[in-house]
Amino acid sequence: MMGNNNNISTEFTKVPSNRLVYTQPSKSSYPKRSSNWRNGLYDILDLVEESNQQGEDNPITLFQNEKYVCIYDMYPKAKYHMLLMRRKNIEHIGQMNNIHTLNDLHPLHLDEMKEFHTLARNIATNLESYDQTTMKLGYHAVPSFEPLHLHLISTDLNSKCITKKKHVISFTSPLFFVDPISVEMHLESAFADSCLLSVRKERATCVLDETPMACTRCKRQAVSVPDWKRHNEVCDVIPMEKETDQKLNSLLGWKRQPLSEEENRGTKRSLSTTVSTFDGVQTKYGKRLRKVEDKETNNARVRNTYLKIDMDESIFDQLHNMVNRVAREWTEENNTRHQQSKSKKQAKKQLTISPRSRHSLHMTYFFMGRVLNDMPSEEVQRWNSLVRSCVLEHNKSTPRLYSLRFKNLILFPPNRNYLVVAEFEASSDLVDLYDQFCSLALAEKSGDKTDDDVYEFPLLRDLTLKQQQYDSKWIPHVTLGNVQGGSGEDVARLGEWLSNKTYQEISTNVLGLSLGGPMPEVDINWKFPFINSK
Repeated sequence: MMGNNNNISTEFTKVPSNRLVYTQPSKSSYPKRSSNWRNGLYDILDLVEESNQQGEDNPITLFQNEKYVCIYDMYPKAKYHMLLMRRKNIEHIGQMNNIHTLNDLHPLHLDEMKEFHTLARNIATNLESYDQTTMKLGYHAVPSFEPLHLHLISTDLNSKCITKKKHVISFTSPLFFVDPISVEMHLESAFADSCLLSVRKERATCVLDETPMACTRCKRQAVSVPDWKRHNEVCDVIPMEKETDQKLNSLLGWKRQPLSEEENRGTKRSLSTTVSTFDGVQTKYGKRLRKVEDKETNNARVRNTYLKIDMDESIFDQLHNMVNRVAREWTEENNTRHQQSKSKKQAKKQLTISPRSRHSLHMTYFFMGRVLNDMPSEEVQRWNSLVRSCVLEHNKSTPRLYSLRFKNLILFPPNRNYLVVAEFEASSDLVDLYDQFCSLALAEKSGDKTDDDVYEFPLLRDLTLKQQQYDSKWIPHVTLGNVQGGSGEDVARLGEWLSNKTYQEISTNVLGLSLGGPMPEVDINWKFPFINSK
């Protein structure tokens, strides 16, 4: 089981220290099905609330708190099989009340989903600690019931309720049985709050239909469900490799929410009222061709890991308000200019600034791309340790001032100019620490070395050298928006327009560094606090 997230509140994640007694209830304990069988879980949630109001114990409930309820699955597919759901008709702050499936999730749900998953892990750990069993957690990519529910199931999968191939595949396929960590990583990787998670239903159905029934321990393929069940009962092979939970799931994609008329103002074009997935499919505006990396990793952008600057969150609020104001002003000026144009075609191709979401704003300090997740765990731990030692020594050597001062909005990167970024001036101490990080990444091993084993972090070294070919020094900036449409002349005019504007003064002390992007498999602390002299 994965460890709990240290940043999650324990108010709704605690479970009793004593044993949770698992007693599978009889079928008669469950409510009668409504006319639509897909509403079965809603009927159960109604029964749970009715029992609570009457002060009665409900046999179908294993555990509940003021926000969540864990019930027994009516048709358990293993020795232990429960469903965790958000309770109905509760007043607690949160946004998961109307979440029917994974398709309704967006980045703003991330913190509550982490809380939800932490409670599930605590329940699973309680059962594991009192019985020699192993639990796993997951969502069905294409669920049979609503609302959103998380399966907590033991890995034995020994049950008379397994009667069909889909029962086997839906709990053994690491793609169809979506791990909670994959959901969290996907939400963390969102490049806009306006994006909704999207399950690629056709691909998920294909996984369910075409994946062979294989033993989860020895990988033997069965010819029928009875054959699979007979083998599953007697197989005692111990898997040689433990599958990692921390990975992206290729069945998860993104779709964009339709924007309101007000939100759409100033953008290059309105989105279709129908939702289009970012998966190389046909959209209203043609076919989006994915790069090779996108095909292999679901979306190349979500794989990048970096050390980011921790500072007062109000700074990002100010920057977000600033870029939205600038985008409106530029659009209004452009509209006036193009109204005077005689060419309708030219007017349609006007250049616009598309602001990014407040949720996505951050400042990258040291870029590590996909390297950190490709490094051996020993190297990851050593890199973390050396970075921590470097920060501590840098803090102690002399009185330090880690600060940033906003300069202006510019087009970025140089000579390409497709982003609007807020450029900052960093204090000399912050620049000096960055240079030390580069030295760490490029360092050779001490002691005896072989021709094939010279550097401490060979993958990180290659990436850092490649970065330095393009940017010889760190340019502190926060990406605020994208430049869309227009000609080269329009882009040059926008750059000059941005440089001539007057902006509010913004300065801040840097509180420390933390990890952004997908977390590596090694469970270690990635917070590096600073001590400022002022």
